Amino acid sequence: MVNNGAPDVNLELFPEALGGHSDVAVTCLLAGYTVILEYQRISPKGDMNSDGLITIEDVNALMESILIENDLTEFQWWAGHLDADNSHSIFDLLGASDAVAN
Repeated sequence: MVNNGAPDVNLELFPEALGGHSDVAVTCLLAGYTVILEYQRISPKGDMNSDGLITIEDVNALMESILIENDLTEFQWWAGHLDADNSHSIFDLLGASDAVAN
C-alpha cells in the first residue's frame, strides 16, 4: 500500500479469541466503517474545497463542475456527489445550496 502511494497505513491485529478469517470479518468491516465516518466528518459531501464546511464557494465549484466540466481531483468528484448518482447534477447543486442555507 505504501509503495502505491498511501500516505498513512496502519496494521491492526485482532486477538485469536475473535476467531478465524470469516469470524472476524464483521469486526473488521465495522472498524473500517468507523474510519470512513471519521473522514466524512472532516469533509462532508458537498465540501468541494475540503475545508470542513459547505459554503457558497463549494456551491460555486460544483456549479462550475456542472457547467464548464473542468478537471476535478478525485476528492472533488467524490465531494460533489451529494445524491450518489455518479454525476454532478442540479440535484447535487440543490443539496449543496440547502446545506449552505442550514
